[in-house]
Amino acid sequence: KKIKSFNENVYIIFKVENRQKLNHIKNFFINEVLKINRKSFKSDCLNNLHNIIEPKKLNNFRMKLYSKFNKSEFKKIYFELAKKKLELICGNELAMQRKINLSIQMPKDDSSLLPIHSDVWSGCSPYEVVLWIPLVSVKKTKSMFILPKKINDRYYRNFYKFKDSSKLQKSIDNKIKWLKIDYGEGLIFSHSLLHGNKVNKTSETR
Repeated sequence: KKIKSFNENVYIIFKVENRQKLNHIKNFFINEVLKINRKSFKSDCLNNLHNIIEPKKLNNFRMKLYSKFNKSEFKKIYFELAKKKLELICGNELAMQRKINLSIQMPKDDSSLLPIHSDVWSGCSPYEVVLWIPLVSVKKTKSMFILPKKINDRYYRNFYKFKDSSKLQKSIDNKIKWLKIDYGEGLIFSHSLLHGNKVNKTSETR
């Protein structure tokens, strides 16, 4: 069923294969936040990160976490959260990028925006897929958007007609789909699917 859905939509939302391992990753980030502010409520400090760290200090904090995260065993754990789904979609002879990326988007902060794009435009293989696992529940502008496949195919073939990504974004703003993903779920998508994010207009950090 999931493979049929992926073939039709070139993305799937699924339950992670090991909730305990996902909690292990999340607790790593929670503990890093608690080092900054021990008075934070552990259970909700990631959603409320904007109340703990100033936006101007966010990128330094993000890069510190990025460095620690990628020196740990989490790359293997991250893959194992979706191993069966990835092998069904891609086969079991896989290569994985060397570093796992980390995105943090605070409410009303425009410094972490990712305009509409396809990773193929940056030289990535069209046969790659992206595994995106949020550490908090996301929806609407706290999430990311995709352009549904049928519409995507039309715009993807003709993207060169737009002078820049902002004009492309404006032309598809009423066609994008915001993905709702609960904590404990993940997303696998073909990065030939046009996607991006916008200013987070919710009251929580992604």
